[in-house]
Amino acid sequence: MRLSDHKVLITGGSAGIGLALARAFASRGNRVLIALRSADRLEAAAREEPGLHTATCDVRREDQIRQLIEQAGATLGGLSILVNNAGIQWNDTYGETDAETVLTHVDEEIGVNLTALVKLSALAIPLLRQEQESAIVNVSSVLALTRSRAPPSTAPRKPPCARSPRRCGTNWSSERRQYGSSKCCRPWWTRR
Repeated sequence: MRLSDHKVLITGGSAGIGLALARAFASRGNRVLIALRSADRLEAAAREEPGLHTATCDVRREDQIRQLIEQAGATLGGLSILVNNAGIQWNDTYGETDAETVLTHVDEEIGVNLTALVKLSALAIPLLRQEQESAIVNVSSVLALTRSRAPPSTAPRKPPCARSPRRCGTNWSSERRQYGSSKCCRPWWTRR
C-alpha cells in the first residue's frame, strides 16, 4: 500500500501517538482530519500543524460518530484510512475508589476503547470501499496484555485488537486482503 495521497481520519489525534501519526501522514502528502472531544486541544494541534483538518467528536456518542464520518467524507473528499486511536484509562483501584466512580469509569472506558472502535469502523466501511486502497488501523495499549491493580475495565481495552490483532481486522481484511489491513499497532509506554 502506498503511503501518500490518502484521505486519513485519526481519532484521538491532538497529542501523543495520534498527533505523531497525523504529522507523519501529512508530511507524505495525505489529507488528514484529526478528531477529539476537546475543542481547545484540537485548536492547539491545528496551530502546531496548520495543514491538518480538525473535528470535535465525543466517540462515546453515536450521533457524533455518524457526523464525524460524514464530515471526513466531505472534508477529505472520501476516506481511505481510518485510524482508531482514541482511548482513555482511569486508574481506579478496587477498595480505594468508590463503587459509583468505578461504575461510571467502566462505561466510559469501554465506550471509548471498544464500542467506538467498532462503530467507527462499521460506519467508515462504505467510504473505504470506494477507494482503490484502504485500511483500518486500530491502536491499542500494552495494558491490554498485562496485569493491573485497576478494575477489569482497563485490561480489556480494545481486546480483540491487542490480544488477537488478526481478529480485529478479519471481516474487513478478507475483503481487502491485498492491502494487509488486518495489522494492529501495540504501542509500548509513550510517556515517562
